[in-house]
Amino acid sequence: MNHFKRIRGFDFDNMVVDQNQIGGETFPADNVIFAGNNSEFYPHEVVHLYTFKYFFKIHKIIDEGIATYFGGSKGIEFKDHIKKLKNHLKENDLNVYEKLFKDSEQYVLDETSSLWYTIGTLLCDLSIKKQGKAALLELMNSGKTDEQLLLSIEKIFKIKRENFDSFIKNELQNYE
Repeated sequence: MNHFKRIRGFDFDNMVVDQNQIGGETFPADNVIFAGNNSEFYPHEVVHLYTFKYFFKIHKIIDEGIATYFGGSKGIEFKDHIKKLKNHLKENDLNVYEKLFKDSEQYVLDETSSLWYTIGTLLCDLSIKKQGKAALLELMNSGKTDEQLLLSIEKIFKIKRENFDSFIKNELQNYE
């Protein structure tokens, strides 16, 4: 695998040499998955192959969310990522909307979870629970920009973006 990474210009990628987790990376345009960290099976990355092929207007948060929803992430199922988010928000004063859409860097919850993955998977799960498959497909076709995603979230969940933080925190109460 390191040989293929070097061909693509990588000298080193810590995602595929950390022995404490399962990890991988997808190059969907090439239909290639790099898996590592003691695993040759990484369903999260397989989902990215499908989203690349069938959802041209998927936002990166939803792309990571749906991949986590169906394939987990770093060896952890989506419900466990949501539990981590719920616990993190109990222990930290965090405005989810600000961290997700206003900060330039991805917010990390811990060594196995980030805000993109957990909020993305939570939105996917909520769309199915509240309105079914059609809402999930609408979310997956919302568009690549933050503005397009926010417009879809407002429409699907019938909320205003300024209420996104409280919406997420309220919905998390329904998860154990």
